[in-house]
Amino acid sequence: LRNWQQNKTLSELAMSASRRLSLPVMVSSAGGPAKWNSQFGELETFETMLESMCTATTVNEALEEVEAVLLLGHKIWAYAYLQVLYFRNPSLYYQLLVQHQLLLLPVVYTPTVGEVCQKFGKMPFRTRGCYISIANRGNIKQVLEEYAQVALEKGPDGKPICDCIVFSDAGRILGLGDLGTWGMGIPIGKLDLYTLFAGVNPGRTIPVILDVGTHGPEGNTDHIDIRGDPMYTGMKQPRVMHKSAAGTMVNSAYCGEGNFMREFFLSATALFGKGCLLQFEDFNSNDAFPLLAEYREEFLTYNDDIQGTGAVAMAALMGALKLRCPDCPNLLAELRKQTYLFHGAGSANLGSLSLLADQVGVPKSQLFVTNSTGLIWRSEDGAEGSFKNGEQKAIAHVGKPSFDSQDLAACVRFVKPDFLVGAVGSMPGCFTQEVLEEMVKVNTHQRPVVFALSNPSSQAEATAKNAYRFTGGRAIFGSGTLMDPVTVDGQLRYPGQVNNVYIFPGLSMGAICCQARSLPQCVFIAAAEAVARSLDQEDLEMDRVVPRPARIRDVGLNVAVATVLECQRLGLARKVLGETREEVEKAVSARMWRPSSVSPTSSRPALEQTELVAESRSGCRKLSLPAAVVAAGGIGGWNSKSSALTNLAKMLDRMCMASTPADALDEVKAMLLLGHNIWAFAYLQMLRYKNKQVYFGLLAEEPSILLPVIRSQSNVTEACQKFGKMPLHPQGCYISIHQRGKVPELLQEYAKAQLGKDKEGKPVCHCAVIYSSRTHGIWGMAACSGLLDVLTAYGGVDPAFTMPIVLDAGCSDSRIYEDPLYVGMQETQKEVQSSAEAEEMLVLEVQEAIIGLFGRKCLVQLAGFSKAPAMLPDRTLNSSVYSDGVDGRAALILAGLMGAAKVRNASCPNVVSELHRDTFLFHGADSVGLLCLRLLLKEARVPKTKLILMNSSGLVWQSPSGYVGNFQDNDEQEFAQIGQPLINLTDLSEVIRYYQVTCLVVSACSAQGCVDKKVVQTLHQGSGVVRPVIITLASSRTKAEVSAKDAYTLSNGSAIFCSTAPSERIQVAEQLRYPSQFDSLYISPGLTMGATFSHIGRIPDRLLLASAQAVAESLDNQDIEEDRILPRLASVSKVALKVASAVTFETQRLGLAAHLGDSLEEVQKKLREARWVPVGGRERTLSRVVATEVCTDHAVCCTATAPTCTVQ
Repeated sequence: LRNWQQNKTLSELAMSASRRLSLPVMVSSAGGPAKWNSQFGELETFETMLESMCTATTVNEALEEVEAVLLLGHKIWAYAYLQVLYFRNPSLYYQLLVQHQLLLLPVVYTPTVGEVCQKFGKMPFRTRGCYISIANRGNIKQVLEEYAQVALEKGPDGKPICDCIVFSDAGRILGLGDLGTWGMGIPIGKLDLYTLFAGVNPGRTIPVILDVGTHGPEGNTDHIDIRGDPMYTGMKQPRVMHKSAAGTMVNSAYCGEGNFMREFFLSATALFGKGCLLQFEDFNSNDAFPLLAEYREEFLTYNDDIQGTGAVAMAALMGALKLRCPDCPNLLAELRKQTYLFHGAGSANLGSLSLLADQVGVPKSQLFVTNSTGLIWRSEDGAEGSFKNGEQKAIAHVGKPSFDSQDLAACVRFVKPDFLVGAVGSMPGCFTQEVLEEMVKVNTHQRPVVFALSNPSSQAEATAKNAYRFTGGRAIFGSGTLMDPVTVDGQLRYPGQVNNVYIFPGLSMGAICCQARSLPQCVFIAAAEAVARSLDQEDLEMDRVVPRPARIRDVGLNVAVATVLECQRLGLARKVLGETREEVEKAVSARMWRPSSVSPTSSRPALEQTELVAESRSGCRKLSLPAAVVAAGGIGGWNSKSSALTNLAKMLDRMCMASTPADALDEVKAMLLLGHNIWAFAYLQMLRYKNKQVYFGLLAEEPSILLPVIRSQSNVTEACQKFGKMPLHPQGCYISIHQRGKVPELLQEYAKAQLGKDKEGKPVCHCAVIYSSRTHGIWGMAACSGLLDVLTAYGGVDPAFTMPIVLDAGCSDSRIYEDPLYVGMQETQKEVQSSAEAEEMLVLEVQEAIIGLFGRKCLVQLAGFSKAPAMLPDRTLNSSVYSDGVDGRAALILAGLMGAAKVRNASCPNVVSELHRDTFLFHGADSVGLLCLRLLLKEARVPKTKLILMNSSGLVWQSPSGYVGNFQDNDEQEFAQIGQPLINLTDLSEVIRYYQVTCLVVSACSAQGCVDKKVVQTLHQGSGVVRPVIITLASSRTKAEVSAKDAYTLSNGSAIFCSTAPSERIQVAEQLRYPSQFDSLYISPGLTMGATFSHIGRIPDRLLLASAQAVAESLDNQDIEEDRILPRLASVSKVALKVASAVTFETQRLGLAAHLGDSLEEVQKKLREARWVPVGGRERTLSRVVATEVCTDHAVCCTATAPTCTVQ
């Protein structure tokens, strides 16, 4: 590879020649890759950020950077990194793959490549790959020639050399459907594996996408509107289809004389010779089979989805036979004795069936296959049947089944298969417990074989865990996607990944080496047997049906040799490599390409150390950091302890270049292109550390974009699960239950190091969040600090005077506490003696210490606790403590109910009085619902007869004497109905009808789907002219009690709906409705700001009512028109100001605070002037204190990258 050996990158090569024809049509029309990327600001920014991640010049450095990227999961980010590395240094890229194939195979191919193709256009466009559109008909040779001149190695005559082309029209990418030109990830990934596992020279290969149009969202499983995406690079037109003579829908571009496909084959062979291998990849089945039949004998070509998948399935079937009988002398003969049931009639299964029937010689009476109608059958004369094409008809069972053949378990009972093979692609989990148990019943004398071959893992017919579990550990299991090992009877079993990668690299290499004329089916059987014969004793002991991944390159050589020998035997080899296996193996091995070596010594420039590595103001902290961090020498020492953590810190530091909120917004949008908000979360943590003013300015400026990153349940949960895999920052105080008795000293240490000071130099704290999570342990700091940041960004609470505190009482999730990077207590919650009691005592001690250090007017917020109400003091006491998870959510429910009143009647003069018109049913007696009921009763003065409560036993009631009833405690008894009504107490719809309920609040502890069709319709019918209200509190859509769509549909559009889980906008008649998302951020920022500004020492329930009323009264005309009962996220800062003003004014009215204004408007004006905002890159604070960050080593801090450091 002449050019590569001169260390020229492919991107440089691409720049040396003009590419116009071989680019995607939209990229070409934009003026090329650079101009295409610059059309989209986030793409251009993303390209710069990705480039900054990759600085490696050696394999070790590249490995360290990849491992750093993989820390946060989501391998598509590692894929994006590797693409940068490829263009920077191809030899280094391939050397990294060869040396670390086990780590990187799942990154460069399945399962990651599926997601890559779904988001290919969301990554900066790269020049690798040739795109040939239908508009190039008559000019395909010139398109290929243009690409070849730019990208291929040249021969002695100066002409480009091409050994192999992998081409696809992306009509069926894995199990994901039609992805158009974004499917380029597949031929690129395929060719990388050619190189990695068989030594095919990458400088002599071309990845090709044939752009013949793209179907709409209905054409792919995730219903992505790829063609309509502004970043789609291909032709924005549908595929032109017609019905074939066989009755199937096929692509018109491939039919007729001189068609597009024939021109492509003729052009490729005219340029590169008949010995150029042309591999079909991921074509729709209706196109794939006839195309293969037309070209397979005329050209050196094969379809990996049909023949390669079929061959690896054969290899795995033979591997299963070896597991049953390790000494089996004739695997092919043994295959002929078995009975097979293939679930799914796509190209993969039909390819396997074809090999079994035509090459192995299995009688068709032992071969069964299903399609969407059930078991495929035909009549004796073939005139009738359930087949959909000729391929299905050829393998159809004779005679219509007498049972329901759509029932897979019934099919198993009827067929009694030895092997069950699934490759449906769109029915995840279809190998149910019943199906797997039936497989055991029909295989009483041998282990049943079960293969779940659909990709990606989200589409698998069964997981390894379930396959072993539901067969009592008897199954021999293989999967299309790599699955984790499972312990069965004390033995670890490693499911073999039945992937074409065992076949296509070696088979292609063998065909290239011997210059085969064509590849008949018997060659694939030879390749499959070579894979099975490669199984060694260790593989068999691990219960693998294919060799372990570490040996794939050896397997590739074995398959290549078998391919050459079979082609020579058939007289199809233009070049004979030897008479014996040894001679052929030597010749093939010599031809295998290996990447040129790269320097083992780093040549990249030394990076300046940031404060993440060079210790700064956290250096004096010994008590308020986790013990493991202190033992490592502090935050800098801890971050330096792991090379992956160090590299991730440096990557994030280089990626985070913003100096203004606008710049930061561009960078965040770029980070969000690939989804997986955890990366945007990690970026924001770095931004907060580097430039707090820009960080908070960004949050305040774009809440609709940023809040899902730092606040959404799913992302915060993931951030907590991976908090320790991100660089540790100084913010955050950690207190272990083993530190009881030292809390004041510990808080003082943190305050001295991190908090702002007053004029006397004394630390000041206006607000502290105490967080404890039994699930996430101290990694809950991700949620804790996020809560405080919300208070600052939208409530104007000065961040210099806030303290995030996480309590360490153990962790119940073994995936977290067993992680090497977890720095909390190693004991689980169960192992900590009396952990709940100790935790409660610790909370009280922390509260007392905060009061002692900062006074009673420091607001303390409890979050994350499973028993927060027990830790809240009586509201009549002089203690400013509240729980966001209880008080905030209860106030928000109240705000939503008032908001619903405004949606019903926008001109209602008093939303509190309007509540008296409704009857409320709370389904689920949790602390949030009980507090909301109390607020309705005692603060809003709603009659108790209109407040209905249901607990796990049904409707809560009590006898007149109060001694009998189904209430579980005094709180429930307060809202118990007097007397037991003569209805079914557990029937939600019956309770709604009996009490004529108009507002239904469904607790997070309620059962999934409990608000069914009957409940919604009863609510609708009983509400009369009043629109019924449904508020659901489940944290995710998957756990939702009812979806927004069902709520609207089942109520004929009359329902007013709100949920904790985000919902898409929904068309109801002529109106677009935007269901509100239930989030206490509408309450907590304003309530906190109002409380701290008022200097109150306690938060009475009246303030919760005032907060709720302020939120409801913040609804504007647009909100009401969109059917929102809570304001739009974009207005959260304005809402917070109104809430803060209402709270402040109410405290003044209650006599809890000094007089601050004669009107609400006057109070609001003062608050607007006083709240903290980032201005001009410097923090503005309340005039009564001077904010400063304390630096323990001014020289170190200011000579490092710490532009925000100020020293008082």
